[in-house]
Amino acid sequence: MKVENEKQFSFSLWDLIDLAYSRRISLIIVLGLALVISSVVSFMIPNQYESRIVLFPSSSGSVSEALLSRSYSSKDLLKFGTEEEVEQFLQILKSDDIRNKIIDEFDLMNHYQIDKSGPFPRTHLYRKYENNVNIRRTEFNSIRITVLDETPETAAEIATAIADYGDSLISKIQKVRAIRAFKLVEKEFLETQRHLAFLHDSLRSLRNLGIFEYESQAEVLNQAYADALIKGNRQATEEIQKKLDILSRYGGIYSSLRNEVVYETERLGQLKIKYTEAKLDAEQDLPHKYVVSQAEVPERKSYPIRWLIVTVSLIATFILAMLTLIVLETVKKKKFPRSRTTTINIRIPKVQPISITINYDNMEQFFRNKLLFQAINKWRIHLGIIFVISVAAGIFVSSPLVITPLFKSEAIVYPVNIFAYSDESQTEQMLQIMRSNDIKVQMLDAFQLDKHYKLQRNTPGFMAYFMNIYNSRVSINKSEYEAVVISAMDPDAERAKAMCDSIIAFYN
Repeated sequence: MKVENEKQFSFSLWDLIDLAYSRRISLIIVLGLALVISSVVSFMIPNQYESRIVLFPSSSGSVSEALLSRSYSSKDLLKFGTEEEVEQFLQILKSDDIRNKIIDEFDLMNHYQIDKSGPFPRTHLYRKYENNVNIRRTEFNSIRITVLDETPETAAEIATAIADYGDSLISKIQKVRAIRAFKLVEKEFLETQRHLAFLHDSLRSLRNLGIFEYESQAEVLNQAYADALIKGNRQATEEIQKKLDILSRYGGIYSSLRNEVVYETERLGQLKIKYTEAKLDAEQDLPHKYVVSQAEVPERKSYPIRWLIVTVSLIATFILAMLTLIVLETVKKKKFPRSRTTTINIRIPKVQPISITINYDNMEQFFRNKLLFQAINKWRIHLGIIFVISVAAGIFVSSPLVITPLFKSEAIVYPVNIFAYSDESQTEQMLQIMRSNDIKVQMLDAFQLDKHYKLQRNTPGFMAYFMNIYNSRVSINKSEYEAVVISAMDPDAERAKAMCDSIIAFYN
């Protein structure tokens, strides 16, 4: 018995070259069409001009401390921001406030030609904005703002506006706190002034009664009273006794008022320093950035790179064409393949030898394909019904009747004025507080989440069920810029927004 296994059809490099040469006319036609189509498409893509601005954030230290405090140097005010301050400035530049201001100022809804009456116009607008505006930190710890636009002037103006709005937003955030702090110090300063004036008026009234210095006056009057008694001067004794009576009645009050005046005067001096510092912080309007490279109006387009588009299209077309030719050639060769065969030679004495050849591949392929097509044909109606039911089930399961659509709202906050409870950063401490059960319980009561989540408070394990749903819909995480990102999902978009705001309010 003799069995022969022959190689299947394969290609080598010379085979590919020979195949390409033999089909050169087809390849030239396909590549020519690809050249024309890619050229037309590349010219249909509108030109995009790129403008960029590079800046460093300034140090975020207090202006009053840098200028007035002895422990700080004025040079601290001129320093570039640290890595943490760069991350904070990045977060502000990427904030929704700045994005919305840019959208409103440049009317980007119309500028990007987005249909306001179409589905989800704001979503398309935000996606277009994110594609055209890139804000990132460079390897030199600076911030680069890159803007793409069809109009070169608009690209430069948007880049400059983003940097300016970032500066003004930082000033606004800091000024709100500085003004509140100034009002607190001012209130305390003015109350101390009024109280000190009242104390001086009280001392003035006592001085009108003849009390100027309690201790020395008491000593002098007692000595004069003794001398008058010795001399027997009755009139002088009576006069001195009157003064001693006044001094004994109001002397203690005078000493107390005098000591309080000293204390309040010293306190007023300290408050005056704080008042001056707070007023300077509230009224200062120093920039919070150092612009290294201003945004310029570009002269040449940045995108599309047409020669690159055409080149990549030609290479991709050539590769795809060659793969297609290889497949076609393989199919052609396999129409009459040299398959696995077995030759059986039968020798019978005094009879001519008999040779029988069996082709296993043809037999297996025949029966395999035949049985498959027979099964499909036999169950075609059932398979069609199953396919229709599967599509309908998929549509039903993904519909709002089964899966409730949730709207997502996000808020980004930075911690300030947190007492150091541990070695963790302020952001991590803020994260732990916002994730605490106390705030979750306050959210439960404020929004009646038991009814909203369709839970019964008297059900065993109610809090476990509530925490599970709450944690699946409300997430509080730290961003890459050391900020805290609060995300809330709810079937009601307004409720999702209100939940984010309430978490911040309960934290404060």
